[in-house]
Amino acid sequence: MARGDRGMTFSRTPPEDSVIVAGSWWPEDYAGPPLASMDARAAEGYGVGVGDVVTLNVLGREFDATVTSLRRINWLSLGINYVFVLSPGALDGLPMT
Repeated sequence: MARGDRGMTFSRTPPEDSVIVAGSWWPEDYAGPPLASMDARAAEGYGVGVGDVVTLNVLGREFDATVTSLRRINWLSLGINYVFVLSPGALDGLPMT
């Protein structure tokens, strides 16, 4: 179990500066239960792999997401990167900017 804040967002497509090293991305028109793509190094540290289910808590709303891919992120790129990228709809109903 990991506690603490982790950066997350949602997207129909993989982030430009990330390389998928395991699993696959969801279809652009995906509209099912929450899916997650994780930073590969973070996933290794947590002992999480493709097909595992992670429980996330966002503003007091707890939900499960199935990990479908692991990404290698270049954290030195100065781009915006997230440990978790969720499928569209996963954060519906939550305040966001």
